Amino acid sequence: MMRALVIALAMTSCSSGAVNAAGEVFGVGTASCTHFSQARATVNEVAYMSWVQGWLSGINAARKLQGQSIIDLDAMPFNAMQDFVRSYCGSHPKATVLDAGLGLLGQITGH
Repeated sequence: MMRALVIALAMTSCSSGAVNAAGEVFGVGTASCTHFSQARATVNEVAYMSWVQGWLSGINAARKLQGQSIIDLDAMPFNAMQDFVRSYCGSHPKATVLDAGLGLLGQITGH
């Protein structure tokens, strides 16, 4: 319960409040990679990574509803996912956390 509260508070405090033009993505996924990099190794980074994991899980939920096979998210350990997002954001500071998530999805699926 306490962990969930900390994550919720962290997400609130580090959310950019921005939404993409189509209104398709909300929360810390809309934040810049610069913001992610500044949150590195803090509870705020946990919020960003929780958002990425939730987004990936949402993709699987949508795939399942559409009768498609799910993506094996266990194929990449959490630390490797975190390292990928850190590296992506370090190399693309003007990109968003969503962009890093898309790159991570490509890495997991081999696309």
